Amino acid sequence: MSKYTNVILFISVSEDDLEKRVSEVNKFKHNNREIQLIDINKNFEFDAFPRYTFVGCYNYFETEKFILHIKENVSWDYPEYVQLIIQEENFEDCSFYTNAGKTLQYKAIEF
Repeated sequence: MSKYTNVILFISVSEDDLEKRVSEVNKFKHNNREIQLIDINKNFEFDAFPRYTFVGCYNYFETEKFILHIKENVSWDYPEYVQLIIQEENFEDCSFYTNAGKTLQYKAIEF
């Protein structure tokens, strides 16, 4: 478990009930509290990528448990369009997951 972890979650605009999906994602407990991924789409007037972007930064985040949570506890309409990027301290790059966390496309390299 890394001391610092950044989470970026991309959700397709095709997702039928975005608020419900985000609520389900945010039910993940970190330090005995539900997380609160932040919607950064409101900060851009024009988004070149047709998806919703949510971010969070956490200390001692249980990444594997979070990935399991978004795979099993979120009722995605289109999981094939959900991407997750995880950047952890002491890694030189980011891990990239597709299919709502089910497929690891690239594993980050640890220093």
